[in-house]
Amino acid sequence: MVSGNTVHTNTGFGLRLSTETGYRENIITNNTAGTVTGGLGYQNVCNGNTTCP
Repeated sequence: MVSGNTVHTNTGFGLRLSTETGYRENIITNNTAGTVTGGLGYQNVCNGNTTCP
């Protein structure tokens, strides 16, 4: 479980996770490749939206 992080202004994805990895209560913004790839998300904020990929 990845939780409680602020991830911003990276050249890749904010979070790059395996399909079974959970993530919650993270703030992910302004990452070049996108916000999140993989994983199961709960209660995150991605580029100002409460819905993350």
